[in-house]
Amino acid sequence: MALTFFDMMETSVAMKDLFMAGTVVALLILSIVLSCVLLTLFCFTRKSYRAVSTSTALQAIAPRKPCFPIRRRILIMTALYFLVIVCVDLMILMIVGFDRLHPALGAVAMSLVLCLAAIPVSFRYSLWGHPSVNRWAGNLKEDEREQGRKDSWRRFLVSFFFILPFCFLASYFIQGLCVQLHPFTVSSTISRSVTKSLCPPDSGICFMYLTLPEDCRTSIILNLHTALPNNVSITLQHQSGSLALPTNSSVLLLEEGPRYIHWVVVQSLQPSSAYIVIASINGLSRRISFKTCPAIPPVTLAFGGDTGDHESFDRLVRQAASRDVNAIILGGDIAYANCMWTCHRVWDSWIARYTQAAIAPDGRSIPMSLAIGNHESGGFRVPKSRILFFFDYFLQQSVALTPSQEFVSPYPRYRGSFHAHVISDNVSVIVLDSAVTEVTHDGVQLEWLKRNLQRNVTRTFISYHHPIYPSAGSYGQWQSVEGRKHWAPLFERHNVSAVFENHDHMFKRTKRIRKESVDPLGIVYLGDGRLGVDDLIARSAPDKWYLEEVSDQSHIWLARVGRRMEAEAFAINEAGETFDRILL
Repeated sequence: MALTFFDMMETSVAMKDLFMAGTVVALLILSIVLSCVLLTLFCFTRKSYRAVSTSTALQAIAPRKPCFPIRRRILIMTALYFLVIVCVDLMILMIVGFDRLHPALGAVAMSLVLCLAAIPVSFRYSLWGHPSVNRWAGNLKEDEREQGRKDSWRRFLVSFFFILPFCFLASYFIQGLCVQLHPFTVSSTISRSVTKSLCPPDSGICFMYLTLPEDCRTSIILNLHTALPNNVSITLQHQSGSLALPTNSSVLLLEEGPRYIHWVVVQSLQPSSAYIVIASINGLSRRISFKTCPAIPPVTLAFGGDTGDHESFDRLVRQAASRDVNAIILGGDIAYANCMWTCHRVWDSWIARYTQAAIAPDGRSIPMSLAIGNHESGGFRVPKSRILFFFDYFLQQSVALTPSQEFVSPYPRYRGSFHAHVISDNVSVIVLDSAVTEVTHDGVQLEWLKRNLQRNVTRTFISYHHPIYPSAGSYGQWQSVEGRKHWAPLFERHNVSAVFENHDHMFKRTKRIRKESVDPLGIVYLGDGRLGVDDLIARSAPDKWYLEEVSDQSHIWLARVGRRMEAEAFAINEAGETFDRILL
């Protein structure tokens, strides 16, 4: 099946770069077209020329050309010129944003644009009446020719210094552009400078949240953000006593200053036990409570993806939290920051929303685990070194091996993009990377997946971003084809309980599938990534042989495992109503 345009957009880094090149060319062509339109407006009636020329002879023989009135023409020229500069500057920002030009060189290029952009229009403006380019002025006397030259230079300088401020304003207002897709917002350095940051230097600890380690029965990972380099004092409190915890830290240099990210892997905990963590810095403290996963079921997990910073996401997470879930597994496309360095506040807003919503009825915070999506990386098959924020902000493994597997690294960036979590005895969650990074469906990840599935856990749930049985996307997308080729046989061989997919912004439940055909003993695929995201354009799901239920309903999936290992999955909407259910 042929790929759609949007499918092609998500294929690889090479296709992403091709799109970048096409966008740059389109912006360049648009700027040229606008410039041509702009130049055609530089025609003067005899009346308008008399206002700028001191030569009586030139005024007398000025050609009569139909034009807009001069004031309207000036406004149109100013608006068009502003658009030309915006197009050129966006073209440069595109090249910088796609890591094809160093930011310093981009700044130099934009400065050159500012200084040189006014020259062509000013030069064209000044040539009117110049004897060397105007045939109608060829019969002028020498003194009148000289007067025309002087007029040309005068008009050139006046127009150049008149237009130059507009060039600077155009660049200034779009500098540091951040484009968030869900919800669609655009900000720049100047707009962010007049709005309050969620992590100012005087805030102490900005954010505290929990992520899942390898075994949430006996450990948890605490993540903290501060704007100050000072050491954070962390104390773990339990009914048996208190314990000071050492922290690890890294720093990101953001637009508004350094961001210090601290993390603590809290280990040797008791299952089904409540704990409180108090973190202090410069006399300011925050506390967070949590509960470890139970040693034996029952357990309840929430699954969903494609959230965005929406009220719908907030309501769905609160509904799940009210059901006392043990963890929330997010399937990628989280904040829709699109791997833009200037979109750090988008992540701040999302983290603040999650930490306020993911609170259980007893007041404890609910930990999360995240799969990476294409809106975290900016595409598919993106080198991990080019992905911003995701790996720095969300530590999901207590032990991390570098890609060479030679030594253990303490830094979050070296954690893998796929990971497994023990939730309870005979209950586990495996989070995969659907080729969002340079990790492929086969190779190292496939061998790792085989080892984890060979443990023969009774209830295993799989989560990843791009679906292999898509609801709205193309069945022939390479990500889906690769997933059905390498992953699906393993899911079927080890009889995983359910597979949670995302990306398509739909609700779906498939029929039970085995060997790419309907089978009563097959695997059910649930999804499809509509945990808050709200598309401006309605999506439709074409009839596909494997779909049992499909709609555009916002939802979150809950999977519950009972004491006897019986399991079910059910979908709830923003009102907390269960509208779909399946026994697993």
